[in-house]
Amino acid sequence: KRKAVDIATKMAIVNELAQGAKNCELVKKYGLSKSTISTIAKGKEKILGATMNADPTTRKRLRKATYADIEDALLKWFADARSRNVPISGPLMLSKAKDFAFLLDFPDFSPGNGWLHRFKARHGIVFKAVVGEAASVNNEDVDAWLSDNLPTITSYAPRDVYNADETALFYQMLPSKTHALKGDKCAGGKNSKLRITVLLCVNMDGSDRRLPFVIGKSRKPRCFGSYVPVRYRNNTKAWMSRDLFAEWLVEFDRDMARKNRKVLLVLDNCAAHHVQPSLSAVTVLFLLPNATCKIQPLDMGIIHAFKVCYRRRVIQRLLIAIDAAMPVRISLLAAVEMLKAAWMELTAECIANCFRKAGFMGPGTEDAIDHPPEGRSHEDLWQRVVDTQLAGPDVAWDDFVSADDDADIAEPCTDEAIVREVRALPDCPETDEDDDEDAALPPVAVNASTAIGYIASLKELVCSRGLGDEHITALEKLETAVMRSALKKQTCITDFFQK
Repeated sequence: KRKAVDIATKMAIVNELAQGAKNCELVKKYGLSKSTISTIAKGKEKILGATMNADPTTRKRLRKATYADIEDALLKWFADARSRNVPISGPLMLSKAKDFAFLLDFPDFSPGNGWLHRFKARHGIVFKAVVGEAASVNNEDVDAWLSDNLPTITSYAPRDVYNADETALFYQMLPSKTHALKGDKCAGGKNSKLRITVLLCVNMDGSDRRLPFVIGKSRKPRCFGSYVPVRYRNNTKAWMSRDLFAEWLVEFDRDMARKNRKVLLVLDNCAAHHVQPSLSAVTVLFLLPNATCKIQPLDMGIIHAFKVCYRRRVIQRLLIAIDAAMPVRISLLAAVEMLKAAWMELTAECIANCFRKAGFMGPGTEDAIDHPPEGRSHEDLWQRVVDTQLAGPDVAWDDFVSADDDADIAEPCTDEAIVREVRALPDCPETDEDDDEDAALPPVAVNASTAIGYIASLKELVCSRGLGDEHITALEKLETAVMRSALKKQTCITDFFQK
């Protein structure tokens, strides 16, 4: 008798095949025939597409729905409404389906209760009661969520509990522009060219700060060349989207699977986070809607500390450029290098304290002592900024650090935005390269001899300023790597002429 295989199982098989599993191993593990495994392998693209935005746990077949665009739009709207704790009923779903039918030019679409029942069954949707107002969360709600979920969180080792969140970053912002940009949602206009969105992810003990995921507007920033120090993607608004988040989440899951780890990923209810690819190593736990300011670790001080480190680096560059009478220009490449360094600068103690402040470590745990690195204080730097009139006396350091806190990190989920996403319509032309005002010269090729000369100059600088032996050691390692690379290249050329 033919055995029906649900999509969750199919997705698990696809993932295991991608990781190198043999067909015969999967036949034995899942009790399926060789032909069934082969069929699943051939249909992996359809399976991946089907599980991206729907509940894969109970469906058996990939049936293409009539009026698929309407269903896709309604499913996106449902995910956003559920994320905001909005009460949803059958009549409301039918009303929204008719709205999307009108916007998508399906005048003859007339859904009824039968269609709604089939839609819910196809996507594993159940209506849940919502307690209290949609946009209000009190301390009792937070305490109840922690009480319900703390056993799950503490069942994982601290290294296996992660939190991820996005933040906007006005990467070119100088102190003099603080008031002009502070509070800007940055949904469009000239200021939107100055922002990027950065996804940060870290585990509870601070031992694994994932590589920042940066979203910009330019598809191929000229300043990058072939070197990209972070994970980089783009779209027309430099916002997080469901597709981009799903891509990041799947890669995170694959990395954990390669390391034979099972981890918990805690997320807020941003609409872009409501994707459902099948995951083998990552369990996702959503925070209480509208409560991220109270229980999300990254919002407890991690993102703020990251921005403090980034802004300090901007000021340092600014002051050095002024001393040298040089123009100040922060390219996207310089920005991602600085933000990566700022992210890695955070201490494990700072990160652990923020998880503890969010209530993730349970009662009775004490704060770790966070020892700031020497020279990390910003007061002297900011005073120099004020003294040189790079910022007015009414601009405070905290305003400079937090100027982009209110900028959007994902597109507001309006009906029109959903329709654009469903039909893959751009809301403005996508750029292949930087705008002229943001562009930097592409990297110039440097030969090994010149590079070694630069390294020698840096060694002299380190010695003359007494910066420490560890910097000399790092430069010596770099010098060795440059010489090995040059010699290897010469060997390849010699081999070519000997053939």
